[in-house]
Parts: sequence; C-alpha cells; structure tokens
Amino acid sequence: MSGARCYVYRDGAYRLMSKIMMLGVIKQFIIDYNEYLVKTRTLNEVYDLLLTDNLFISEEDLNADEDIINFQNGLLRLSDMTLIPHDPDVLSTMQMT
Repeated sequence: MSGARCYVYRDGAYRLMSKIMMLGVIKQFIIDYNEYLVKTRTLNEVYDLLLTDNLFISEEDLNADEDIINFQNGLLRLSDMTLIPHDPDVLSTMQMT
C-alpha cells in the first residue's frame, strides 16, 4: 500500500494527488455534507479507509487505450475519428491542451 498513488477524476482526466491534496478533496466532501464534522483525525481516517478499499488498478492500465487521444473538449477515437464525451471509464492521465 505504501506504493499506492491516488488519482482523482477531474475535467476529463485522472489527476495524480499527493496525500495533502487528497486530504483536501476529502475535506471538501465532508464540508459539503456537514462542515462541523471536519477534523484532522477524521480526514486521516477517511484517507486510510480509502487505501484499504482495494480499489487499485495497475500502472499498465493507465493510458493503455491506444485508440483514444484525450483532449480538453473530449476523447478522440482514432479508429473512426469521432470525438466522444469524456468518460471516467477511460483511464487517461494525459490530456492534450
């Protein structure tokens, strides 16, 4: 688990997050639910719980679809040159500007 990397899907791509950044994401979810629940201990407990959920994918699965180029305005499918909407099922960490 020490080698686990956390990614958050944002604006059409998965963004690598440091622990501090991830704690900020968790904090915002808690604030949106009930701001009085935000405590450092709670943030760290949620972070640790997320790491124990076994929702891991291998590094080889990231950016593995060679038929897709991720642009800011959508995903270009090269096989038919169709621009399709972003989809979190496409494990893309790279996005063209």
